[in-house]
Amino acid sequence: MRAVKTISCAAGYGCGELGRRFAQFMETTRSAGALKRYFSPVVRAGDQGVGHVIRARAASWPRLQWELWDRKIAGMLEPGMECFVGFAGMALQSFRAARRMGCLRLELVMGDWVMCRRRVMGECGLADGIWVEAGSTRDLLVRAGVDETKVRSIPAA
Repeated sequence: MRAVKTISCAAGYGCGELGRRFAQFMETTRSAGALKRYFSPVVRAGDQGVGHVIRARAASWPRLQWELWDRKIAGMLEPGMECFVGFAGMALQSFRAARRMGCLRLELVMGDWVMCRRRVMGECGLADGIWVEAGSTRDLLVRAGVDETKVRSIPAA
């Protein structure tokens, strides 16, 4: 497989629970040879040229922080992407921008920590594929109306 995925996450690589999930997904993608570039506030050492450090405005409320991150990334995307991967709660505007630019595939990474809010369901609706860690998250999405053929398990790193 050739490098085709552009990934975005507002959590730093390996920082906290979300950052560890991000790092796991990144390394799985990297080992498959599919990682083209990624955006994060903290990148892995040695990832110059692949990892791009992005600073978004700080907000005291996590959902607002994710919204600000999403808007910033949406404004930085460039035409020609084959696959854009965003994390749940922080990808709606990025998905819309990527699709407008002709991106062929949108993928959403969910965690069992995400409840199906309106924003996340909007992301699920735009996504061509949805990655989940837990079966309970898969079940929750399907019960909420997400097409089960979109939902796949995150492979172990």
